[in-house]
Amino acid sequence: MMTRIVLTVFLFTIAKMGLGQQLNIDKIRKDYAEAVKDEDLCERNFEVLDDGAKSTTEKVYRAAYEILIAKHMGNPFKKVSQFKEGKKHLEELIKDNPNHIEARFIRWSVQVHAPSFFFGL
Repeated sequence: MMTRIVLTVFLFTIAKMGLGQQLNIDKIRKDYAEAVKDEDLCERNFEVLDDGAKSTTEKVYRAAYEILIAKHMGNPFKKVSQFKEGKKHLEELIKDNPNHIEARFIRWSVQVHAPSFFFGL
């Protein structure tokens, strides 16, 4: 009897942990504009996406948040390096998924708001 209770609690806990790690892509999208101004929000969403991005859309937002992190950095060399890494990931996703409209929109939004010399890198 005790074994059944322990096993049930264990299985329930495992199932609950698995369900708790699902990404809320709607929240990620909504937070994207705010993350430009809020460094903590940007880093939190990047960590969530870094750990659990599986779909193309989730990976696109992971790359976008990776680029946004560069905006919050102070060291210009690290800023450029971070931006280039995120840009590389975003470009690879667009190359692999040329019809993914949201990926192209995210790239456009980054291009519009980033200094133009970043895109020559």
